[in-house]
Amino acid sequence: MKYLLICNKTDPFIRDLFQALNEKGFESSIFQINGFKLISQKKSKNLNPKTSLNFLKNTPKLKVFWKIFAIKEILHNLQFDHAIFFFYNWTLKLPISSLKKDKKFSFYLDNPIKIDTNILKKSQKIILTSNCDIESFKKLYKKDFSNKTISIPKIVNFDSLTKIKESIKQNRIYCDIQDIDNVEDFVKKIENLEYEFIFPLVGESFERREKIKSILKNSKINYKLFNNFLSLEENFRLILSSKKVIALSNPKYLNIIQLSLFANKIPLVFEKYLCFFSKNKFHFDTINNTNDTTEKLFLNKTENTTNRVKSIEEFSKKAVIEKLTDALEKK
Repeated sequence: MKYLLICNKTDPFIRDLFQALNEKGFESSIFQINGFKLISQKKSKNLNPKTSLNFLKNTPKLKVFWKIFAIKEILHNLQFDHAIFFFYNWTLKLPISSLKKDKKFSFYLDNPIKIDTNILKKSQKIILTSNCDIESFKKLYKKDFSNKTISIPKIVNFDSLTKIKESIKQNRIYCDIQDIDNVEDFVKKIENLEYEFIFPLVGESFERREKIKSILKNSKINYKLFNNFLSLEENFRLILSSKKVIALSNPKYLNIIQLSLFANKIPLVFEKYLCFFSKNKFHFDTINNTNDTTEKLFLNKTENTTNRVKSIEEFSKKAVIEKLTDALEKK
């Protein structure tokens, strides 16, 4: 089976899938529409399609029509069995509709978006990264596409973490609070706890980052801030060496909860986020709001030996690719 991954721009998520598909023995390539670039296992090259609308290529207001026909021409000439689209907009309607009958196509979407119903009917699968997104996707349509929708999480590359030895647990809490609006109230609730709090501020806006710094500076809390980018390995080391993990931020965009599970932790999370994970598979401590945070921090356990095994089964490169290929090849 030859897979063609079609995206606006290549990101780490798509690169992980691309590499994992090739490692699994599936011949795959990436067609990056932004810049018309074809990325294969061995090389990358820029594509220069010839169409009847080439005269519009350098006309800013009309260039989009050339682009539509250029994408159509490229898809007509590339060798693949199954195309996976990682985005959808109106410019793709003609190219997708013009695919040869022997070509299959599916969507792998980071967000539930509106897709032309006729195109959805012809697609093999609509893959979303969480059960939350599947529910949102269903609400967009009158027709039921549940026979096509499937939830497959993003890859977390655990391979690089297996060599990291268990750190000495320190009296600290790893604390990711990007979804908390009232940081000041949250800090007041935890400032009497005798822990050092680790705050990774990566992903926070500059204004909010400065506000958090100011709140912490004026509090009684013992804390440490991380402003710079933290690699997967650095995050994992911090989580391993912490007694507890607060992960009150959207797990769709961060892998803090997945890393915590791999570290055999029981993270404290918002109950609304449990739909991102297989039901009853993992051990969590949950809250509906931050009012009961302090009580939960004292009561929750710090480890569960099944969380690591289950996280590998759910989020590892091997697990995600097996779920993906099983879904795509199922008739």
